[in-house]
Amino acid sequence: TPESILATDDSTLRSAGFSASKVAAVRDLAAKTLAGIVPDSATLQLLPDRQIIERLTVVRGIGAWTVQMMLMFQLGREDVLPINDYGVRNGFRIAYRRRALPTPGELQNYGERWAPYRSAAAWYLGCTNSLTLPPRAAISRTSVEEMNVNCSCGVMNTVSIV
Repeated sequence: TPESILATDDSTLRSAGFSASKVAAVRDLAAKTLAGIVPDSATLQLLPDRQIIERLTVVRGIGAWTVQMMLMFQLGREDVLPINDYGVRNGFRIAYRRRALPTPGELQNYGERWAPYRSAAAWYLGCTNSLTLPPRAAISRTSVEEMNVNCSCGVMNTVSIV
């Protein structure tokens, strides 16, 4: 519980394997939970994504990426696009055959068309990192529009790359 974390001395937490930085982070999380800044699970279910990000990123060691992953994979939110995630940005670069990574702003703008299912787009873009696409010259227009590819995520996916 947050109370037990705050009541435990640093040396005990350190002997459990926490670094000094992790001790400070877990203590901050406990304190902010008791202060009501960090909502309980039931409240998290009711809050909009933006508010969850704002409330949790004030905790030491918790950034926007961490909260976005929680939104997608723990809370099952369908419309989250982690625009600063390297895997998502690189997957976009691969899928859209760009030489350079998109900027977070470019990915944000392009991603508007995927709403309200940007979490699925992010997942597919992440899987795209494990693909080996044939050279553009070897692909017909039809196969570019819709290719069945085997993603290392363990499923067959249809990836649109135009």
